Amino acid sequence: MAPFTTGMERHANIRTLIDFYVQRARAGASMITIPEAIIHKTGKRFSYERVFDEQLDIPRHRLLADALHQHDCLAIMQLVHRGRMADSRLRLSSKTTKTSWRAPSFLLKRLIHQYGIIAERVIRSHYDGVEIDASQQSLLADFLSPVTNRRKDEWGRSQLARFKLALDIVRCVRRSIGPDKLIGFRFNLIELSPKGADWAETTRLVHMLRMAGVDYFCAEFGNTQQTIPTAGPNTVPGIWNGAYKALAAITDLPVVFGQDLGNPSTLNELAQSHENALFELSTALIADPNYIHKIQSNCQESITPCLRCFLGCQKTDKENTPIFCPINPFLFHSFDQLTKPAQIRKRILVVGAGIAGIAFSIFAAKRGHKVDLHESDDRIGGQLQMMGKISGKQGIVSWLAYLNDELPRHGVTVSTNSTIHFDRSLENGTYDACVIATGSFPKLADIEGIGSSNVLTFDEVLSQDAPVGHRVGIIGINALTLDLAKFLTESKDASPLTPAQWLSAWGVGDIAQHRGGVLGVIPSIQPPKRQLYLFEAKENEIESLLSKGDYKADWQWILMNGAQTFQNVNFETIDNYSIRVSFGNQHKESLPIRVDHVVLCTGQTPNRRLVYALQSLNLPTYQIGACSTDSGYQTISEIIQNAFTLACEL
Repeated sequence: MAPFTTGMERHANIRTLIDFYVQRARAGASMITIPEAIIHKTGKRFSYERVFDEQLDIPRHRLLADALHQHDCLAIMQLVHRGRMADSRLRLSSKTTKTSWRAPSFLLKRLIHQYGIIAERVIRSHYDGVEIDASQQSLLADFLSPVTNRRKDEWGRSQLARFKLALDIVRCVRRSIGPDKLIGFRFNLIELSPKGADWAETTRLVHMLRMAGVDYFCAEFGNTQQTIPTAGPNTVPGIWNGAYKALAAITDLPVVFGQDLGNPSTLNELAQSHENALFELSTALIADPNYIHKIQSNCQESITPCLRCFLGCQKTDKENTPIFCPINPFLFHSFDQLTKPAQIRKRILVVGAGIAGIAFSIFAAKRGHKVDLHESDDRIGGQLQMMGKISGKQGIVSWLAYLNDELPRHGVTVSTNSTIHFDRSLENGTYDACVIATGSFPKLADIEGIGSSNVLTFDEVLSQDAPVGHRVGIIGINALTLDLAKFLTESKDASPLTPAQWLSAWGVGDIAQHRGGVLGVIPSIQPPKRQLYLFEAKENEIESLLSKGDYKADWQWILMNGAQTFQNVNFETIDNYSIRVSFGNQHKESLPIRVDHVVLCTGQTPNRRLVYALQSLNLPTYQIGACSTDSGYQTISEIIQNAFTLACEL
């Protein structure tokens, strides 16, 4: 299991974290890497973290390591200094920038010594070894990279000087923990920069680290804040397997393959062709802790697949706030631990079978309530049905199929194409409570001509498959805009990109032939199906969106597909053939833009029509999900937590 910050590392009840990892070890994980032993106060990922402490952390982690050993599972602790990405007033890097300070030589020598001290404490915590993190934008990655390390002193004036910090740390750690404990080294195999390390330099680094005392290698991809996606829904499973193969071919030490490896048959092929291959899983084991056991038992069809969705499994900076997985919402507690069977079993009417209605129905049914779930559409899912059509998010479709099977399994009665008539018959004791989960509907913009026949909402395009022309203007800049733009630029019958097509599209080449893994040519992609025009009504809307989440790769992909953007615009009028805009507060340069259709992504309005209809009835009524908010929007994690809280209260 790959190192994955859960948010429970500093929780007072270490038993909760132990149970989380033991569940994975019991199901077949042979080695688990625990994040993260902070080396120095300047290298914390989050402000609330502390340096791995002798008095506070050793007793806690002994319990964790011993628990894993009981299941024949190795326990590894990751040694971390976040460098210029640290949550610290004094961020260190190889050079001074707007946000970081050039690390002086005396402090680097002190940090080398500190790595040895912390490694020794980790081993006294009964761990089997340590993993030195030199990946992403950590301090070690910063010094190893020719892109960022331009120093002229002993720490950067040559290739060997760039290696010096990493090699000295490995040697110091080896002296501290002895010859029998493991040392892993996680580094950026591909920097995705034309100024990155070439293959000869990477090969030399691998051999020198081996001689210094490293026992196995792990690889990551990307160093600087490039827009090329390296993991998650915007990549193809198994996309980096070729790079891992190249690394495994130049060393006899174990090489850990990771990053969305693909299906189990792919893993079998890699294992047979590379004797030194190990495989690490991260989000797959978050979604289904029994993933490995199910593969070994040939029960692959019962695996709960990771959605690769980034909906909540990335840790925030809030202390004692655990990660959240929408398909496995009880990561650190079972449902039975968090709630008790209802003392009074009720009959509950749920209106709306989006994720809010589905989640509440399952939770309430588990507590013993009798639940009737009604949906006006011909299928359940609500806006999740829309999201399942977006490239990279097709996993939502399989999740909905799983939920569709879960509802009857827990005794929920589901009625589709059902319109509820709220009249006095509901007061006759048929139901004890009603839960409204009707979501939201698109908000219309106040623009002259908004009623034109060529104006559509995002719901009409994604849910109702309304026909859309070849020239499309999208009004509104938000996360939904990015999904809609991806949908409109791709053909419905287009097959998913193969690994070779994906690499070609993003301009990524063979690391053994192309410096930094960059092809150095114009990326090759299929011509987009439509010409898109994106309109930013308020200043800095795009910049604000890109700063809030993991949207840079989506935005780059849209631009690569020829989308044109117009910033700080005023919408003058819309007719059947064009949209006329002007710019700035002075409404300068009135410009007509020829479009076949205009699609509105200008926000959402909560759907409370049924709530108003219930006001005259004597029936306890509750709202959950998007319809319960003034903005008409909730994240999936908020919706599920909202549904769970209400189910526990009834």
